Amino acid sequence: MAWFLCEGNQKKQGRWLYLRAVHKLRYGSEPFIDTQMKKFGALVILLTGVYLSTFAVVDVSDDISAAIRAGSARELSRFMANTVTLTIEDDEDAFSREQAAQILKDFFTRNPPKAFTLMHKSAAKDGSQYAIGKFESGDKVYRTYFLLKKTGDSYTIDSLSFELDANPK
Repeated sequence: MAWFLCEGNQKKQGRWLYLRAVHKLRYGSEPFIDTQMKKFGALVILLTGVYLSTFAVVDVSDDISAAIRAGSARELSRFMANTVTLTIEDDEDAFSREQAAQILKDFFTRNPPKAFTLMHKSAAKDGSQYAIGKFESGDKVYRTYFLLKKTGDSYTIDSLSFELDANPK
């Protein structure tokens, strides 16, 4: 059907298709607006994907904070690397995930959580992340620190520390 026999929106679409075909026959290419819009659209999609991928990293420090706040060694062990450097008060050593979970379970049993506040979190230049918080249990206050390293496509706890705060506020 010829474009001039169409009605309404079909007529407009038909005219546009006709003009595109004439332009392509006459000049051997798509109309300028089409090629530029296609390039612009591809650029927008690409930039949107890059922008969104920067926020795709899940912030596990909030989940780790929730596990510490709950005093759940089992939940905390989900985020641990295979080997973890664990510091409790003045004792520091490297443990397997299972050993660290057992030590933390004992620690939380002796020091039931009253509160945990995440004070600061940041990222280092090497891609690792760290967080500093305050763990309160009874009349004791511990300065808490954990270091997260990228393992595959997620972050795991590489180091976890509970040190008695010399001057709790």
